[in-house]
Amino acid sequence: MPGGAVTGYKLLMDDGLNGDFVEIYYGQKVPSLHEYLVTNLTAQRPYRFRVQAENFNGFGPMSDIITHWTCIPPS
Repeated sequence: MPGGAVTGYKLLMDDGLNGDFVEIYYGQKVPSLHEYLVTNLTAQRPYRFRVQAENFNGFGPMSDIITHWTCIPPS
């Protein structure tokens, strides 16, 4: 693998209003963690996410953007 094994990941998210991406998780030295629970979201918003892997050389390129819509809580 060019650059060596993955040593961690950075997860970024926007505000659901197409705003800037901000870091919401940095798993330095935790390469086995592949999920993260985001809380306090507003219903019916399209939240965008990106992820970036890290190895001993630093960070690789950002992933493509993926969008997840939040749902209305059940009544």
